[in-house]
Amino acid sequence: MMNVEFKVINFQDGEKARITKEFSQKLAENIFKQAKRHFDAAEGDDHPLLYSERGMYSTIAVAVDKITPLHLSEYPLKKAKDKRLKINTGMRVDLWCNYREVDYFIEVKRSVLNLSEKAKLRKETKEAIKSLISKIKNLKPKSKKLEWTEKAVRLGLFIVLPWITNKEPQKGKDEVIELLQRGFGPNLNFLSIWNLSQRMRVMDYSTKEKEHKEYNPFIIIALTFDVDDK
Repeated sequence: MMNVEFKVINFQDGEKARITKEFSQKLAENIFKQAKRHFDAAEGDDHPLLYSERGMYSTIAVAVDKITPLHLSEYPLKKAKDKRLKINTGMRVDLWCNYREVDYFIEVKRSVLNLSEKAKLRKETKEAIKSLISKIKNLKPKSKKLEWTEKAVRLGLFIVLPWITNKEPQKGKDEVIELLQRGFGPNLNFLSIWNLSQRMRVMDYSTKEKEHKEYNPFIIIALTFDVDDK
């Protein structure tokens, strides 16, 4: 049985917020379940959440499909109009789906976190968080069929991959959660933590020339969303 926790960090009650909470919890759990299915099918030799963002898309798409059949990847959008340049900048969102009559525009980012380092976020992680928050706040539908209505939510999915070699860890799960709360500030809404089993914690990247193993004690999905229930 999988050991998954779901933590509510910042939540203002409302109909759409409650639907988003339900959707977020199902999405995170399904991502973890699909990752485990992949790992088991590969006989413990491959973990899909250890890949880059693009490598994770198929796992996330399968997770969404378990919730709703209404979803599209690389959905075309445009940024809100830049008043200085007076133009609309074309862009795409990683995934669109519809759940319980709410349109979700989902953007995905990921970052690794070395547990042997002192308790701080790397510059790259801070920039990834900042980029994710900025992007979801500036998304705007391009299609006239999906006009921006009260039934739309911009959702940021941030996958954190803590790892360590054979060094003594300088930070544990609670410290990582605290760092993410500081990094996201008031924009962090939910956290889902997958505490990996002993069988899934070790990934062996050793070669004939050099032994190299990495340990992944847990994986975190941080969720931030832009929702207005007024």
